[in-house]
Formats: sequence, C-alpha cells, structure tokens
Amino acid sequence: MRYKLDGRYKSYVKKGFLTRKDAVIHEAEMRQKLSRGYVPPKAEKSSQSLETYLDDWVERHGETNLRPSTLISYRSMIRNHINPLIGQVPLNRVTPELLDDLFARLLAEGLSDSSVRYVKRILSVALEHARKYHYIDTNPAKDTITRLGRQGKTPDPYTIEQMRQLLGTVSWTQ
Repeated sequence: MRYKLDGRYKSYVKKGFLTRKDAVIHEAEMRQKLSRGYVPPKAEKSSQSLETYLDDWVERHGETNLRPSTLISYRSMIRNHINPLIGQVPLNRVTPELLDDLFARLLAEGLSDSSVRYVKRILSVALEHARKYHYIDTNPAKDTITRLGRQGKTPDPYTIEQMRQLLGTVSWTQ
C-alpha cells in the first residue's frame, strides 16, 4: 500500500492476518490514520529506553499535574518495580505481552494485586502520553490481558456450622 505524506509517496509493508475481519479492521485503522494526517513516530524518541522516557515523563508530567504524595509514589514504583525489570527496553519495543509478563513477575515476587494494578495504571498513563507525543503508534498497556483484583473469584461457601448459626438466628414467620 502506498500513501502520500509530506508531498512524497511512502510504502507500507503488508502484514499477514489470521482472518478477513482482522484485515478489514486494520485497513480501516490505516485509512483513519491517513485521513487525519498520520504522523509517524519520532525515531529518536521512540528508540529511547523506557527508563529514560519514564524518568523524563514523571518529571515533566508529575511536577505540574500530580499531588506531591502521588508524585513520590509514582517515582517509587518506577524506580523499584518497572525500571529494574523492563527499563532497558526501547520505548518502541514495549508490547502488551512484555507488560503482561511484567505483571506476572511482580505478582510472583509477592507484590499485591493493588500494587501491580498501580504499576499498570502508571504505565498506561505514561504510554498514552508517549502516544500523544508521537513517540509510539499505540499504547501497549491498553491491550494487556492480565486481570488484577477479585475478578472471577467466587466467595467461599458457608460452612455447616455457619449455616446452623445463621438459621438459628433467623425467625420464621408465616
């Protein structure tokens, strides 16, 4: 596929798709990008490490938009949990799969669901800003499949003793 950008024609590399529906969706997305005046990612910014981007982002974004206590917790989560594990990865190489692996590893290391959810939130906001700055095309944090929290868990049923106690306190009226 060829498209015109800045007065010059560029070529677009074909992708393989599993289904026709996937191909149609991708074509619609590409047409939408072209109609809005697609701006490709800035090469020098998209190849910087995630650690460099996050450190810069938290300073620019955090100083003006976050409460001091929130800024401190963002810095702590980035320094202690994100940068040591995936900070060396280039920004344009961050994928939903990489983030899902990060969340699984953090959970395996004993970090609570709420803390991992907080890490996911920080990454989602930071990577959304990177998308808006045209450093990356899409926000990979939005496409993760890791479910955090109590989704899918059923409560434990009452024990026989608890049922006897409950029924003993209930008055039956007709």
